[in-house]
Amino acid sequence: MSARFSAYILATAILTPAFAQAQSGGSGFYGTFEVGPSIIEDMNFAEATTANLNIDPKAGIAVRGGLGYRLMEPLRIELSLGYSHNNLNGGFQQNVQVIVPCGTIAGQPCLNPNIDGNIDSFSGFLTGYYDFPAIGALKPYAGIGVGFVTADFDVGTAGLMNDGTRSRFAILNESDTVVGYRGSLGAAYPLGPVDLTLAYTYTFTDRVNVAGRGTYVNFNFDKRVNAHTINVGAVYRF
Repeated sequence: MSARFSAYILATAILTPAFAQAQSGGSGFYGTFEVGPSIIEDMNFAEATTANLNIDPKAGIAVRGGLGYRLMEPLRIELSLGYSHNNLNGGFQQNVQVIVPCGTIAGQPCLNPNIDGNIDSFSGFLTGYYDFPAIGALKPYAGIGVGFVTADFDVGTAGLMNDGTRSRFAILNESDTVVGYRGSLGAAYPLGPVDLTLAYTYTFTDRVNVAGRGTYVNFNFDKRVNAHTINVGAVYRF
């Protein structure tokens, strides 16, 4: 069973009884949209028999939209979909003894040790929120959630042949979908039917498994994605 399908089953199992309860005592649906900077923690892979790959993601952008339902005070639940994009750089080294010099055989260029690329992440989460008592006009809240994250890696470097030809060499060029977990702290400021929000969210995943390669080696890149976001947004109560 895939990680994405497992997450869907878990979300459905939690959501069904919650909505059943909401129908008898909730206070209504709401929609939400958030946007803000996204920071992914460094991912460092080292394997003595294959390669070292150090990925340093740069600050990117994250967007999220969701549909929620407020249960009895102070609880609510929310389904959301999100996307983030982060450019990256870093370093790559192959841990092998070479007999034939690189750049002499087709398909085995000399690789620049400096890498670049990007990580695109797509996610879906079911999150439960607890709304704390208001502090003046501000309404603080906290949430925890579970869902899926699809991380799409495009990581490469320049490959140079001895005849002077140069082309991009893909080190990672795959995606993987894994179970993700999320915690959030934020505050809302009401303006009529709309609440303006500011929130910090930490998301982490199970290990992604993506096939990697160099000119002489193949390896399995298996790291967790750990992301931090600070989002501003709006909540509209239907």
